[in-house]
Amino acid sequence: MGNISLLFFSLLFFGLVLLYLKKRSTDLDIIDIYIIFIALYFGIYPFIRGLYLGKGVVYDSFNSNYLAIALVFLQVYLIVFIIRAISVYFPEETNKYLKIKTLIEHWGRVDIFVVLSIYCILIIFQIVSYYKYGVKLHILPEDFAKIGKDLPYWLTSMRTIYNYLSLCVFIALAAKVAISAPRTRYFWIALILIFLPFISYSGRKALANIVVMGAIISLVRREENFIQVKYLKIAALMVFSFFLMSNIYQTYRSNLMTVGASLGKLGNPISAALNFNATLRNLKERPGTWEFNYLVFDKQLKEPGKMTTNGEITREGFKSAIPRVFWPGKKFQDTSDILAELYNSKFEVGTNIFGVAQAEFGYFSIIIVPLAILLIIIMIAGLMRVTINYPVFFWLLSVNILNFLICVEENQNELIFVVRNTIGIMAIYSLYLLINKIISGINIKRYST
Repeated sequence: MGNISLLFFSLLFFGLVLLYLKKRSTDLDIIDIYIIFIALYFGIYPFIRGLYLGKGVVYDSFNSNYLAIALVFLQVYLIVFIIRAISVYFPEETNKYLKIKTLIEHWGRVDIFVVLSIYCILIIFQIVSYYKYGVKLHILPEDFAKIGKDLPYWLTSMRTIYNYLSLCVFIALAAKVAISAPRTRYFWIALILIFLPFISYSGRKALANIVVMGAIISLVRREENFIQVKYLKIAALMVFSFFLMSNIYQTYRSNLMTVGASLGKLGNPISAALNFNATLRNLKERPGTWEFNYLVFDKQLKEPGKMTTNGEITREGFKSAIPRVFWPGKKFQDTSDILAELYNSKFEVGTNIFGVAQAEFGYFSIIIVPLAILLIIIMIAGLMRVTINYPVFFWLLSVNILNFLICVEENQNELIFVVRNTIGIMAIYSLYLLINKIISGINIKRYST
């Protein structure tokens, strides 16, 4: 019964999103992007998992709680509906800065020197951190506990914003591809292709996210409705290609994720691409983000009133978001440890804002989550209006919120980090204006004398 429920609700959710996007695909805004990525993580992935009749880390197709499955999707339905319904009443000025068409135009104007500087820094950082310190972008908690204290502060700090900056670079390059003339377009495409391995090394999610965002930017720029048969065929081909790449990644993973990996040890890439068992085994062993929500609802249904953290995760999240340079002696408990203790789980599971809010506040999550997200979106849109004449800061602010919205998996306390990053960006922006004002004052004084 649970397997059928999973297939039904995931397909229903994905189908409703497709019907919704059919009317809006030529005029998307940031909230629509959020809905698209939620549909991917709570539509396609659960459907794939539902086709497998067996026991995974969390979910057991033969022995599952169909009511918990229904609540997982109902919670997401309601939150998405509330966000979209309230956003209809946003002021016209706010909506203008949330339109993807508007964003593409401004992303495409970002100074190439700034983009290429960050581009090169990210590549160099990843190479140096890997070969000098033996640090992969993603470090398991037990590994980080062993080597984290020996890593320089600049390295650990950079890791917290690496994915955000990577998305910034990709978004700027994709926008330049979309708005540039055919003669220069190939230059931007070449830069993207060079950058892809450094993004994909973060994992399949990061690669899938940028591929989807690249497709959205391209189609929105061309003002085409992408809910068409030809694009659905392309999407199906992309999903199949993604599985082939996932097969290669999973086959080579043990070698590639080893410090000082030797390419000579890698096997036949064709055999690796056709090794579907590697991906299917990983899907079974690695719980999806929806499975965390299932775990939360299942436990809360069995022990009502006992399976909530009462805001503890949020409090610890605020602590973790404060840089150590401002709080050298700070101590905070890892979210995974809090959840593992509460649910008696010994595995790493992809948490998300829906499941964490449910674990934190129970069914009040249906009110708290949409209000928190809407407040952040309104705040960022207001700051984007302030920086409209400064493309670099406009770009950093908009991708700051976009990074949170598209990273549906493992975005538990990311709203706190969105606020932290926003404060940092606006501090740099204020300093930039101050320096410009001082320089202008000096020049005026010089010319007047």
